[in-house]
Amino acid sequence: QISAGFLDSDYAAALGTQHWGVDFAYPKNTPVYATSYGEVVHVQTEYTDGVGFGRYVVTYQGKNDRGDRYYFIYAHLNSV
Repeated sequence: QISAGFLDSDYAAALGTQHWGVDFAYPKNTPVYATSYGEVVHVQTEYTDGVGFGRYVVTYQGKNDRGDRYYFIYAHLNSV
């Protein structure tokens, strides 16, 4: 359900570099649910202020029709 949040950025140049994802922003402490089935391959529980994704979870989603692997990253989380 996206109605509670808003599209924060999309596939475009961001801060001078290519942004390879879509970001949705929600109020702090909003629960995050996976968008589809996948395998959790990494969980970052420590937060370093101003560095990277902060707390995040990476899920492996499988391969697309061309055989390319793809992942979802749930980033900038308040807690994991």
